[in-house]
Order: sequence, then C-alpha cells, then structure tokens
Amino acid sequence: EILHELAHLGNLRDKVEEEILGLTDVYKTICDYNGYLSSQIETYKAYLGNVRMQSAMPKNNRKKMPVGVTVLDPRPLQSRRQQQNAQQRRQEASPASVDYRLDALERLGVVCKSNIPENRQDKVYFNFSSPCPASYVVKLYYKGREKPVVNMDLLLEDLLERKHNRIEILDLEYVHLSVVRLLELLERKFVC
Repeated sequence: EILHELAHLGNLRDKVEEEILGLTDVYKTICDYNGYLSSQIETYKAYLGNVRMQSAMPKNNRKKMPVGVTVLDPRPLQSRRQQQNAQQRRQEASPASVDYRLDALERLGVVCKSNIPENRQDKVYFNFSSPCPASYVVKLYYKGREKPVVNMDLLLEDLLERKHNRIEILDLEYVHLSVVRLLELLERKFVC
C-alpha cells in the first residue's frame, strides 16, 4: 500500500513539474508579447509627436518633411536663427492668454448652454491659454476668486477627434461649449 502511494505521489510530482514547464513557457511568451506591445507604444508615441510637430508647423513647410520620420531640425543654422527670431516676434505679438466674458462667448456661439444663474453671469469670465503648440488650457473664473472654478487641459488632437466623431458639446460642469466654435476661436487666437 505504501509503495502504491509513493508511486501515485511520484506521478503527481511529474505532472506538477510538467505543468511548471508549461507555465514557464506561457510566462516567457507573455513577457515577449509585453515587450512587443511596449515597442508598439513607443512607436505610436513617436508618431503622435511627429503629427503634433507637423500640425504646429506652417503648411508651406509640411511638404518638406517625410511622413513617419521625426526630424528635430533639418535646416541650416542661419535659417533656424531667422525662424527663431520670427517665432519670438510672433510670440510677443500673440497673446499668452486671452480672457472672454461669458456673454461674449455666447455671442460667438462658443457657449451653447450655461447653468450659471443670471445674477452671477456678469461676474464669470473664461481664460484661454496655449502653453505649447496644439495644447490649450481653459479656465472658468468667478470674479473675486483667485483660483479658477473649472480648469481643463485640452489637446488639439482630442478636439479634432471629437469633431470628427460628431461630438459637438464639451461639458465643463457649469457650461457646455461648442467643439467646432471652440476650435475656431483657439485657431484664431493662438495658431500663427
């Protein structure tokens, strides 16, 4: 009986060892696939960076850049300096941020719906800023308060995706903004 039990336990041990080997192979396969997905993510990030760089670039320079290749600065030094000087002049001329009252945005069609009581609407204003190309910050302020009531970071690609998917409204809790009109406003104020 003891011999029979030992033989049975030996079979179980062999089965467990076989299962361990199988699981080790599965683990290696998962690790390899994880490495593959990580490299795909890095490729996608590089692609997005390239798209952002090309979307922020003037249209006449886009034709010179090959698609799918990120080139930091292919121009000669003199050309780069001229463009840097022109960009500094544009930055000085273009506002770092723009303020709009609620009623002005309603007239422009940017604000579709407001949940702010009428007696407080004259004390509400928006601040739009662009810390870097294709990136925007929308803040809703109530006069007399230092901090914004609503603060939202927006990317140009997210707004364009919303527009493409026909999502017409951007909900900021207290107000609803028209995606199309907001894009027009941001392009008018921040894109050179």
